[in-house]
Amino acid sequence: MGVISHDWSLEKLSQRGIKSKPVQLGLYFDYKFDENGEICRYKTRAAIQGHKGNMRKGEHFFETFAATPREDTERILQAIMVLRNLKRRSADVEKAYCWADLPEDEKLILKYPKGLERYDDQGNELFICCEKNLYGAPNSGRNWSKHRDKTLLEEFNKDGSPWTCNVCEMDPCLFHFTYTHADTQIVDECWAVIHTDDIDAVCTSDFIIDEIFKRLDEIWKLKIVDSGYILGVKRTLEYDEDGKIKSVEVTMTAFIEGMADVFKEYIIDAQIGTPLPDKMMLSKDDVTDDDEGEAVKAAGYQRAMGMILWAARHAYPEVKQACSQLCSVMAKPSWKAFKAAMHSINYMVQRKDRGVKFSANGNKSPVGMSDASNKAPPEDSLCYHGWVIMWAGGPIASASKKLTNVGTSSEQNEYMGMFYAIKAIVWLRQLMEEMGWNEYITSPTVVFGDNICANRLCKEHFVSTRNQHIYTPYHWVREAVVNGFAEIKWCKTEFNLADLFTKSVPRQVIIKLVNILTGYGDLTKLQQILEANLDQDAHKMIHSKN
Repeated sequence: MGVISHDWSLEKLSQRGIKSKPVQLGLYFDYKFDENGEICRYKTRAAIQGHKGNMRKGEHFFETFAATPREDTERILQAIMVLRNLKRRSADVEKAYCWADLPEDEKLILKYPKGLERYDDQGNELFICCEKNLYGAPNSGRNWSKHRDKTLLEEFNKDGSPWTCNVCEMDPCLFHFTYTHADTQIVDECWAVIHTDDIDAVCTSDFIIDEIFKRLDEIWKLKIVDSGYILGVKRTLEYDEDGKIKSVEVTMTAFIEGMADVFKEYIIDAQIGTPLPDKMMLSKDDVTDDDEGEAVKAAGYQRAMGMILWAARHAYPEVKQACSQLCSVMAKPSWKAFKAAMHSINYMVQRKDRGVKFSANGNKSPVGMSDASNKAPPEDSLCYHGWVIMWAGGPIASASKKLTNVGTSSEQNEYMGMFYAIKAIVWLRQLMEEMGWNEYITSPTVVFGDNICANRLCKEHFVSTRNQHIYTPYHWVREAVVNGFAEIKWCKTEFNLADLFTKSVPRQVIIKLVNILTGYGDLTKLQQILEANLDQDAHKMIHSKN
């Protein structure tokens, strides 16, 4: 591929203007696993040892940032696929980083791998010149992503071509392709999210994706992969009697089993009903001394958290509140926190075949829910808040985090939590507009909250002794409501899915809400209940409160 050239002396490289300090090239060996967690391929790769001790910014490279897809974007594609009965296709760009050229001033001098050194006739050491992009350098991801995006936009936006390609402002790793058939003027569309070198696409026809992949295979080299399994996530389609997509189920069975195997000595044989023990509130003050924190880290706490986070982000949204608490003590974990992490793993192990589900008969317009706790850890007094956005019957986006500011009342905490929920709604609506899905956002997105006073503050401009101290930026919520991005409605706490993201809830709450949250329950029926309660109960309560 022309990535490296051999047998250079430092003098000849200097004559080319390449004078950076030589960097070691290493050989690395890895495994690839199939959807059942079995080894399916052995892999060898040559990579630059580009750590801070070997490569310095300003000498070996300049900028390193490369955009990565939002984790929510992939679920959004699953939702639109089932709602529109789209085709799907996936591919890998083989040796992706190596297709990108290096600027002349960023070409590197590499040392041969240990044991494979070369010398000239006088015994002087010879070197490799890195002519193109290569794995391991701090800027290699940036070089590939810039090359990738430039290639896509140039190849599919030529004058007089039936093709167009746009990159989404709301997620720079989401691309929208169109092809206009000259004879019929019918427009085929394709939406593709690209995780570095993994292309995951949904489209209106086999024709458009076949043509896209054919062109990209000519430019780079593509390997078609199974769309049912990508990045450790399995996506299973269910069809109706007419052959249309009925639902897609997203699961991580193999990953969960692997996680359980890593920590099998700590997982107890007991039925687990909640992601965290009921009413648990972790704190840095739980640690008795520094030795405890180091011992917990040595037991694998940080590794466990990486695994739990990955699973929660993709298929177990109800575990996100556990992640928030567990991550808040990452720097100084206690044995109490370690035991809680094992509890979370055990919870997912006992539900390893369940994930999240999106259905064709699910809600066509996104709906949001927001909530905040009024109980905070003692060390910072910051309460947890959470929100979720449901579309096609399943969770396309959700979060559980601490508030940025201390609240002095439940009203203030709920209002500040609503601020973050509405920000997510605005992002989603702008993304959907860019992608041409305006039909799903013809009216303001409904967001349910269970605090009447906070909801009223989102809609009405009034100042009282109870709210006069709230920081001005949070009042942006009212602007978003006025501009038609969102409509705030009240719901009972017992029906608020976002309650799962604010605290460690009891088992009966999990039983009642998790099936609906993950797409296995009837969200449409829940919406009907919420609308009925709003009409009958909330207005009376609001008026009496006023």
